[in-house]
Amino acid sequence: MPINQDKDGAIKVDDVESRLWLQTKTQSGHNWDQVLGVSQRVINKNFKRLFELYPEMADMYNSNDMGMIDATLLAPQIIIPGGNTSANKSLVYFQLSFESGSMSNSSGKTLIEDLSNWVITCEVKIDSTKAVITSDMSDAAKEKVRRENDWIDKFDVAGDYSAERLYAKLSSINWTQPQSDYTICGLDKNNKPIKYKNWQAEDTTRAMYLNLWLMDWSAKQDAQGRNNIGLSVQVPPVQNVKNPTYEPVFMMNQSYVYKSAKQGAINGATGDSGAALCNAYLYTEMVKLPGLSNERRPDDNTLVWSGNFCTLPKTVEGSDAIDGTFVFGRNVFLEHFLLPELRAINKAFDIYHLKPYGIQQADGRISCYQPYSIGRDENHRDLYDKVFDFNNVNDASDPDKLNGYYYEKTNEQPWVVVTNTGDKAGDLRVSNLDKMRIDVTWEVGGSIFTVKGTASSHEAAEWTHHGAGRHFGDLFCHAYTDYAISFQFQMQFGTRPGPNNNGILDVNLIGGADNVKVTIIPTLNHTQGVEDHHSGPFKTQLDYNLGQVIPTMINNLKQKLSGSGQFVFPGNGVFDFLNPMMSRYGHLLAQVKYKPLTKKQLFVPREPKPLKPVIVNPPITTPVMHSNEHKWQLDWALPVNPVASALKKNKVVLRAENKDPGLACQFKHIVINWTSTTKGTALFSEDSWAVATSDASGTSGNASDTSSDAPGTPATPGTPGTPGDAPGASGNASRTSGGLITLRQSPTGKSAAVLRTPSHGGTKWTMNVDPSDSVEPITLKPGDWIELEFAGIVGPAGAYNFTIRENWAEENTSYYKDTLSINVTSAP
Repeated sequence: MPINQDKDGAIKVDDVESRLWLQTKTQSGHNWDQVLGVSQRVINKNFKRLFELYPEMADMYNSNDMGMIDATLLAPQIIIPGGNTSANKSLVYFQLSFESGSMSNSSGKTLIEDLSNWVITCEVKIDSTKAVITSDMSDAAKEKVRRENDWIDKFDVAGDYSAERLYAKLSSINWTQPQSDYTICGLDKNNKPIKYKNWQAEDTTRAMYLNLWLMDWSAKQDAQGRNNIGLSVQVPPVQNVKNPTYEPVFMMNQSYVYKSAKQGAINGATGDSGAALCNAYLYTEMVKLPGLSNERRPDDNTLVWSGNFCTLPKTVEGSDAIDGTFVFGRNVFLEHFLLPELRAINKAFDIYHLKPYGIQQADGRISCYQPYSIGRDENHRDLYDKVFDFNNVNDASDPDKLNGYYYEKTNEQPWVVVTNTGDKAGDLRVSNLDKMRIDVTWEVGGSIFTVKGTASSHEAAEWTHHGAGRHFGDLFCHAYTDYAISFQFQMQFGTRPGPNNNGILDVNLIGGADNVKVTIIPTLNHTQGVEDHHSGPFKTQLDYNLGQVIPTMINNLKQKLSGSGQFVFPGNGVFDFLNPMMSRYGHLLAQVKYKPLTKKQLFVPREPKPLKPVIVNPPITTPVMHSNEHKWQLDWALPVNPVASALKKNKVVLRAENKDPGLACQFKHIVINWTSTTKGTALFSEDSWAVATSDASGTSGNASDTSSDAPGTPATPGTPGTPGDAPGASGNASRTSGGLITLRQSPTGKSAAVLRTPSHGGTKWTMNVDPSDSVEPITLKPGDWIELEFAGIVGPAGAYNFTIRENWAEENTSYYKDTLSINVTSAP
């Protein structure tokens, strides 16, 4: 078992802390230069926002020799496999969710009559590797390789993490057959999702046709330069803000599972909620480094599991989830960026004694001289000499863990003997030993680096007695001096706005360079009369040297950082980079947040959707309203506000009327949303809703003459209604099961619309009002109206909303969605 997954490892700790265990290592032991991981949760939020910015993403239509599809889509989503399904790191699931529509094959056979509530999930392969064209390939094979390599160049762009490019890639990968576990084939009669396996079992031939249709459809869309919903994607060009210091030159995507014992996901999870939302989509990259090939690649591409890139919120309603982490490998950030600048301190702190010597004076005594230089070793003048290199401080218990770096240098001058030429004084011998060490350390989870220098300088001089037979075992006097020298400073890394508002790294010296001072403590062991001559000069020279190189070093770092269009934090302004910190393994981590998406030219405009032939009997001669204004075409109203009651059913009537004096309104369908639950606060306190048959009379539609409390039977969409089936409420009648919805419409609009069975996700309920005719749209002439009567127990007093979306039938138009407020008042 890897060391980082033992009982104290990343799976066992809080998910926020587990980020500190992240590595860039692959399973073969090689490293990526940098890795970005973003959560399934934030990718789907971005896809939802793209769907809002580009209404054309809602329409999926095409007709060719292999069949026809005409559908309205909801926002696309991805599922990143986890748990037992996460072994293949090259796959994610791409989902198309349908609001409505139908699908048929080339022979006209209907494959899916009603796509409402369908979710088609397909596996997509995300790790793209270019193939090599060889001489033994046929022309067709070579052309195939060229097309596939061109596709990779188009979508896999190192340093581009935009939601637009990710959507373009995932929506353009050829489909396979539906992924059975996460494909939903509509709803059953109890509004429960129908799993693909069950739908397939009902009619295996139909399922086979669907599989073939999906693969054929996807291949032909790709051949025509379209993605899987029939749109031609115009991938945004890569815009380098400035020449990057370390430019990403190779990128490969892979998936990565979230694991947490504390969150009940020790092996991960797959789905669209809980721990599965923290599964990550990775961008693993290599960068351009001086003197190294741009073709550098790990021997194995798969990143080891070492910690979590993303986290869950600390509370259910919390907003403190981390949706992305950028890991900048220590081989680049520390060893190619930071440490080369710190070398100047190593050289400036180098105490170097030259060869000592003695001079015999006129009185016969020998004077001792111990010359030195600081920062100028004549044998190692070059700053990039290997003697100034840093070395790793590895953890003995974990060879991958890095506790810091150190530099050490020893300068030694062995004993030099000066023999007295007379007999009035003794001989001299002298030696020096200088040792320097600089440590660079950091706190795991912090952004402060500590640079600490320590040195010892030993000076020794000995004189013998004079006369014959003198030797250094019998000293006349001596001078031994030991200097303990030290300094320390700290620098802190943070983020600040950069070019194009991209987050870039910044560095500051804590306390300023003027406060970095050298401390010298001399220890003297001298014969009386010998003095310390070097403490003062040593300190003066060292203070001067460090005072020169430290501000220069900080300025050099700032200069490097100021040009980081794609340096520490690439992405061309896609992210905010926050809270930089150091990992257990010496990598720089930063939290990432996507900046708000703005509309660009993502899709090439396509030809208008071909209209189906409209057969009208009798023909409609009333002119049709054009959708030029950003508002509903119908006048929507709630005539009466209901009164809260725990027992008594209320009737809430939602009425829409065409009040234009001369123009008709036409709709593909109308979607109504409301809230309903017995376990919380909502407009209604009901856990189920049924559709009653409609009252086609031309009355006001308030059904005041009905009094039965029994709920109606769910109606098959399009079944002719029988008057008088709406539920009523009287006095303190006991509560009945579920709510009931009744549709009424004016006599001239009698066959205009029908209700579909409501569905819900959580407290949010959805119901479609669809055309009663498969060819004609819903048509309401001037003065026509429709009413929806909702009969059920209302929730507590308060303000609520109906959300109403009119999908207009007019060519080249879309829809308008807004809310209608309703107040539930307290019972008197």
